[in-house]
Amino acid sequence: MSTISAGNTTTTAITQTADATGNLIFTAVSQIVDMSSVTGAVVVPVGTTAQRPASATNGAIRFNTSTNALETYAGSSWQVLKQGSVAVSYVIVAGGAGGGSTVDRTGGGGGAGGVLYGTAGLTIGTTYSFVVGGGGAANSNGTSSTGLSLTALGGGAGANGGGTSAQSGGSGGGGSHANTGAAGTSGQGSAGGNGYNSGDVNLQFGAGGGGGATAVGGTASSSTSGNAGNGGAGYTTTIAGGSATYGGGGGGSAQYGGSATGYTAGSGGSGGGGAGGRASTSGGSSNGTAGTTNTGGGGGGAAQGSSGTPTGGSGGSGIVIISIATATYSGTYANATVTTNGSNTILTYTTSGTYTA
Repeated sequence: MSTISAGNTTTTAITQTADATGNLIFTAVSQIVDMSSVTGAVVVPVGTTAQRPASATNGAIRFNTSTNALETYAGSSWQVLKQGSVAVSYVIVAGGAGGGSTVDRTGGGGGAGGVLYGTAGLTIGTTYSFVVGGGGAANSNGTSSTGLSLTALGGGAGANGGGTSAQSGGSGGGGSHANTGAAGTSGQGSAGGNGYNSGDVNLQFGAGGGGGATAVGGTASSSTSGNAGNGGAGYTTTIAGGSATYGGGGGGSAQYGGSATGYTAGSGGSGGGGAGGRASTSGGSSNGTAGTTNTGGGGGGAAQGSSGTPTGGSGGSGIVIISIATATYSGTYANATVTTNGSNTILTYTTSGTYTA
């Protein structure tokens, strides 16, 4: 081995020997190699896992670019000294709530599932779990979605026309013709809209729309030619490449009669919200429309006509999306759909799964 040696005599103060092994050894008789006067840094060898030395010795240190970690050789294996992290962007959407069913006139629109988005750092070598929440049945809240130590709350159910109040959630459910909308959760969604009861011979009854990720649910109009409340709008993202919208509120339902023939049901909010039902005092009942699967959209409220017990639409299930620079993508995951967007790799979870950074 080639050596550079520091001795403690005039003749051995600095000596060099050379051979053709390709290895370089530094030795100091005092057992001290002092670089304390240097204010910069020592750069250790850098390479991939495949480029580790074939015959490492205890105490060897290098930076592994495959794992983004400082590692040392000890015993018979390489061990991590300090592990780095990789940045990801994420969108986490909970399940939307069901719209209100009714035994009396109108049911409110279901609130959208909560939506969280931003960036986070993942520790190399750590496995992260993601849970995708389901949509709620009629009159029921959606289920939360979780990941990266975050929880997006399920949407709040729309008010039942039989007198049950709207429920709070990621976004709040809309009120029936008899009550008000419920609150959403700050940073995740919006409140549901209020209903309207004419209380006169025009028989115009409208429910409020469920709250959406970025807008409150609509309040039913008091006009004889007005509308029930529309569902609130969802959150639009380009994380996976093309534009997609999640977390739309469900539309409120409407019942009309007398001279209120123009009264219409609320539409679902952009981002998978289902439309509300529309019925008349002389016609059949109308179910609400379900929220769209894997959008977190709320279900539409149901409307009662001259007979029947209509059902609110179920909420749409949630979704989790993470975007990782392809250069730092590990390729280790479970239950995700993998695509690319420019220099990023996209993992989309429509059911619970994992990713190991």
